[in-house]
Amino acid sequence: MSELKEAIPPKKYAKEFYGNCPNCGCGQVEGKNIDIASGDVGITEMHQPMTCTECPAVWTDIYVLDRYQNPEGFTNPIPAGDLL
Repeated sequence: MSELKEAIPPKKYAKEFYGNCPNCGCGQVEGKNIDIASGDVGITEMHQPMTCTECPAVWTDIYVLDRYQNPEGFTNPIPAGDLL
């Protein structure tokens, strides 16, 4: 188990430490099934319960839908410049 002096803040975890425990810093984490929560139009989050196998920490990772890719069979064109 790594020795962190304090827990990793949520935003820093998402940008720099994803895949490690935000409590102890170790890379021994396990994720459960992802739940998709749709709310208002344009806001979709996916929640994944996480646990650390080295310490008693549990938390939820949150994923936000960014885009789709590999469109096939579309009968309407995608506007130029919006394929990224």
